[in-house]
Amino acid sequence: MTRIAAIVPTRDRPHALARCLQALVQQQGVRDLEVIVVDDGSADAGAVEQVLAASGRARLLRSEHSTGPAAARNRGARSADADVVLFTDDDCEPAPDWAAHMSAAIEAGADAVAGITVNGRPGDALASASETILAYIQERARHDGTTHFAATNNIAVSGAVLADVAFDETYRYGEDRDWCARIVAAGYSLRVEPSAVVVHSQNLSLATFVRQQFGYGRGAGRFRRRHAAFRRLEPPGFYGGLLGRGFEQGVAPGVLVAVSQAATAAGFVYESLSREQRRSA
Repeated sequence: MTRIAAIVPTRDRPHALARCLQALVQQQGVRDLEVIVVDDGSADAGAVEQVLAASGRARLLRSEHSTGPAAARNRGARSADADVVLFTDDDCEPAPDWAAHMSAAIEAGADAVAGITVNGRPGDALASASETILAYIQERARHDGTTHFAATNNIAVSGAVLADVAFDETYRYGEDRDWCARIVAAGYSLRVEPSAVVVHSQNLSLATFVRQQFGYGRGAGRFRRRHAAFRRLEPPGFYGGLLGRGFEQGVAPGVLVAVSQAATAAGFVYESLSREQRRSA
C-alpha cells in the first residue's frame, strides 16, 4: 500500500490552519493519509497545539525559532518516510479529492506533480492581485502537460525524488522556483494535474503584500544568479501581459499588480547589491 503524507508548514495563523486541517481530514479516495504540521516558530505555540488537538489527525513538529518554509518542508518530509509527499500551506484548503488525484499521478509515473490553485477571496483586491501574479507565471511555465514552475502550496513528489532533490533552506522566498528548476535539471518529470485543486485564502494587508513581493524579488535575484538557464529577464511583453491580466480583474487589482512589480524589482536590486557588498567584504 502506498504511504502518503501531507506536510503543512505554519506560523502564526492558527485559524487558517484549522480550516486547512479540516480539509485534509475530509480527503476522500486515500487510506491512512498522514498529516504533519511543522510549526515554524509561532509566537503562540499553545494556539497551534489546540488546533491540532481539535483535528485529532495531525502530528506536530515544532521549531522554537523560524527557520523558513523550505526548512520546515524538509523537516516534515524527513519525518514522514512516505512514498508520496504532498505539500500545501496553512492558508490553503485542498479539495476533497486533492490527495487522491495527486497520489494517483505519482503512482502513474510522474516524479512530481503540480495542482491548480484558485483564489479563495475573489472580492479582496490584494488577494486577487497576488493570485493573479502567481497564476500568470505558472501558466507561462506550462507546456504539453508539464511545467518548470509550481508553487509549493500545491505540489506532490515521490519520496525517493525528494530525498534526491530537497528544498534549498537558504531561501526565504522563491524556494519553490529553485526546487522546480533543480527537479527538471536532474531529469525528473514535473507534471500538471488540473484535477488537484487547492483554494488559497490569503489574508493580506498592503504592507504584507508589498513585503511579500519584495521578498519574491530577492528570491528571484538569487534564483537567476544560481541558474544560468534563467539568467536573462523575461521580455517586456511578459510584464505587459501581467499588467493586463491584473486589470482584467479590476482597477484595484491592476494597480496592485503594478505596485507588486515595483516591489519585486526593488527586492531584485537589493539582493544584487547585497551580494556585491558581501563579496567586497
